Amino acid sequence: MAFQRHRLIAAAVAQGIDRSIIDRLDDLDVDGCQWLDEPGLRRYAQIVQENHLAARGVAILHPLAKP
Repeated sequence: MAFQRHRLIAAAVAQGIDRSIIDRLDDLDVDGCQWLDEPGLRRYAQIVQENHLAARGVAILHPLAKP
């Protein structure tokens, strides 16, 4: 479990995401990351951050892709 948490924290920190957000995840959420590759870990860290912010009333805006 510690290895998976370390991988997820490293992916988050590399993107400028506060590690304390990841530290709050329970072990089951972290354990589910074992099958993710590096891009998947980065995206999961982003999702965790977005959920954290949304729970605190921060609007999450995603840029629209050009057709």
